[in-house]
Amino acid sequence: MREVTPNEWISIYPQTIPSCIQEIGTQFLIDPLQVKHLKTEEIPTHNKLEEFLLKFLWASLQSMGLFREGKQAISDFITDPLVTGLYKQWLEESIRILIANNYLQPDGDNYTVTNPTLIDIHLLWKEWDRSKTAWLKHPGTKAMVILLEATLPLLPKILRGECFATDIIFPNSSLKLVEGIYTGNQRSNFFNEILANSLFTYIQKRLAQDSSAQIRIFEIGGGSRGISTEILTKLQPWQNNILEYCYS
Repeated sequence: MREVTPNEWISIYPQTIPSCIQEIGTQFLIDPLQVKHLKTEEIPTHNKLEEFLLKFLWASLQSMGLFREGKQAISDFITDPLVTGLYKQWLEESIRILIANNYLQPDGDNYTVTNPTLIDIHLLWKEWDRSKTAWLKHPGTKAMVILLEATLPLLPKILRGECFATDIIFPNSSLKLVEGIYTGNQRSNFFNEILANSLFTYIQKRLAQDSSAQIRIFEIGGGSRGISTEILTKLQPWQNNILEYCYS
């Protein structure tokens, strides 16, 4: 238990608005068949795409001169001068993924490269061209493939700090490359619907408590408009009770 000092205190304010958060989840049910359909539709395609992305990640890092030695300290890689410090956490997560997929074998503070043979990126791109036709036809991967094709070739430059990832993902501040990730496919639509229903149920419950309540809504990360447009349209019946809609 932490010692309490004289200049610290806790104030407990009376509850003026009864919480209805516990009731929201009971107002609508998630169809388990819909969840099963999402899994059976998307997982096989995603698995094939993820296999390619692992190869490309590995080949890109090797093209920068990394992971070419049989054994090396992980700390050396994290602090490698070829990679800007902006992506330290990204690199740590990438190493975890490479270890989980047997590209690297952990050995204390070191790693061992499972197969030091260099992957030819040009052959990898030919594999991409052969596979992307099917991925582009699948609604669950189409937007992802378009975004990846724009960003993957520039991964080494991004890691070296020669360009910003955001400039590639949002060219000229455009949202075109990312819009399809957040809306227009079965997976995003499924979760957007759950989020929207939760919000609408809360509003109904709150107005049942006080029909004149003024509600403020704060959407965190609303820049892609993945769900904002739909929500704003469906909020029209309660427009007199929505005091503010703000997104970060």
